[in-house]
Amino acid sequence: MLGRDLLGRELLGGDGWSLPPVEPVTGPAVFTYFAFDAMSMTLLAELPLTGVTFGNRFNGSGTFSGQIPLSDPAVQALHPFAASRPGRTYLAIDLNGRIVWGGLIETRTYQKAATPLVVPLGGTETWGYLGSQLQAADYTYSPIGGPYWNDPFALAGGNRIAARVAYDVLQNPYVMMSGMAISVTGTVPSEDQINASFPISQRQTIDAIISNMASAGYDIGFDYCVDVAWSDGPGSTPVGTLNIDYPRRGKIGPASQVVIDLDACIDYTWPEDASGQALTIFGTASSSGGLQHTYGPDVVALDAGWPLTGVVESYSAVNTQDALDGAVLGDAARLEYPVITATVTLPVIGTGGNPGLTDVRAGDDVRVVAVTDPRWIEAGGLDTYLRIIAVDVTVPNEGVVSYVLTLSLPPAVAPISPPPS
Repeated sequence: MLGRDLLGRELLGGDGWSLPPVEPVTGPAVFTYFAFDAMSMTLLAELPLTGVTFGNRFNGSGTFSGQIPLSDPAVQALHPFAASRPGRTYLAIDLNGRIVWGGLIETRTYQKAATPLVVPLGGTETWGYLGSQLQAADYTYSPIGGPYWNDPFALAGGNRIAARVAYDVLQNPYVMMSGMAISVTGTVPSEDQINASFPISQRQTIDAIISNMASAGYDIGFDYCVDVAWSDGPGSTPVGTLNIDYPRRGKIGPASQVVIDLDACIDYTWPEDASGQALTIFGTASSSGGLQHTYGPDVVALDAGWPLTGVVESYSAVNTQDALDGAVLGDAARLEYPVITATVTLPVIGTGGNPGLTDVRAGDDVRVVAVTDPRWIEAGGLDTYLRIIAVDVTVPNEGVVSYVLTLSLPPAVAPISPPPS
């Protein structure tokens, strides 16, 4: 389905991704670092940064670090201090014509005796700034049919509530990227909708409001991220879109058409963690009478030899029984078996059939295969789908530019099949 903005206009995003598709990047990896005034988005300079690392996240913010090589007279001529003012400078990192990171420079450190003379910079993705804004309105009781949602007869999907809270903040012209487009995809079923109250007397950041609702469990919560693209090619104005996707962000299963071959990657890790495993979940939520739901124990898992485990979960953003039932089932799928958080290191430009940096997006599923790697010989090979939850890039001053994908099991509703072992 297509997403719609708050005025009901259709937006791209039928697969949970609201930006138009981009052709994969080929050829040598060329990174360019564009510095803009954070409010006017006037281009200040192309900074020749060194030692760069950066990361992409959804439902949160990735970070950036890099250095200005100040000992170079050519760099000094660029007025690098005016073009890197913390809190005033927006950095867009371009890879061969596409923005792969955008965010606010927040830290800068000069040390006279540094050898070589470099100036370290640090920053956070766009949502890190936007999410720190305080709520702009008093979201408490209003008559039925009004704009807010704490009336029991005025339920709404968490994704729509999040969009309204963000929209009100973005109407302030003094907010960076004010007027940013918001794309909302997916419709929360009526039985999974919630009512919500965020009084101005207990003012919160919009990240606190939105992240709390987003984490309410699969089928109840949602994913959110600010994605940034050029308005008209490299060096033009960076344009952000706040994407709020229900029930999740990204391409699901075979729709991603991305395959990662562990036999051909630079490196990978496959940690398995059963410390938080739970075959039984007792979930509670707030309501006038208190809400409870117990899942499990999963008899199939017990019969297969898994020992009994349990956990208590509290869902502060949930206040209807149906929504609590769904939230518990989503968390049961996440906790029923040992958690897998794999990492895969790959070259930035795709090689050997593996994807390049611009072929993947945080939130997408990818097919992961292995045949000859010793980890999977005993199991007869690996062929499964995992979800990208983080992308981290290191740009060395010399050598191969690589990136690391962090992968986990895709969100689901319990019961599920055991993960690869």
